Amino acid sequence: MYRFLIVLFLSSAAHSQEKWKPFCGKLVYTVQMADTSLRRFYPSTQMSVITNDTLIRIENQTSFIGKQVMIKHLQLNKSYLLLETPAGDFAVQTNHMKDPKDSLAQYTYTLKSKRKRIAGIRAKKLIVNHKKIDKPAVFWVDMTKRPAYINTYTDLPGLPIHYYLPSEDGLIEYTLIQIEEYIPHKDAFGIPSSYKKVSFDEFLKTILPEGGNSIIEDEQPEKH
Repeated sequence: MYRFLIVLFLSSAAHSQEKWKPFCGKLVYTVQMADTSLRRFYPSTQMSVITNDTLIRIENQTSFIGKQVMIKHLQLNKSYLLLETPAGDFAVQTNHMKDPKDSLAQYTYTLKSKRKRIAGIRAKKLIVNHKKIDKPAVFWVDMTKRPAYINTYTDLPGLPIHYYLPSEDGLIEYTLIQIEEYIPHKDAFGIPSSYKKVSFDEFLKTILPEGGNSIIEDEQPEKH
């Protein structure tokens, strides 16, 4: 699952704000394997999203490689993945423009009338058919918030607050457990001075011995 989460950070998109209300604050999701028999191998973790509706900070906690942080600017289409490595701390510049694989060519959905509350939010039901999920999946979305706060399913009609992502290790389930509205401090979106800003190619050259093979390259699954 950790291999999938690294690449998941590298794919996202900005959506028009016209039909959604601006949101400032924090969203916290639980992240776990959908297959309960796999949960003893992949402990439950959390993903936190802090945003002022333009800048976004996404933190993923993993038991394998610790905390991953992405800082992105939706309007400028810029993003940095903050990584701590034995070679130093890096802010790896990534492109969060819309990935063609994150589109209705990969998944389709049907909006249903049923609603239920998740973390205090009145969510609407979707039936999602994804090319890499064996059967239709039930998603729940907040129709008042744009989906760009997370890094996938950016063609949905609202913010997914209960959803699934396929990975090579199995289906991953995300569920919103906390929402807090406030104006985040600007420091939440800063890059510490100890981090060196590099391109992804520069990062690979730095952490790889000359002529060596990349663990990241070898283990990256296909983006979603």
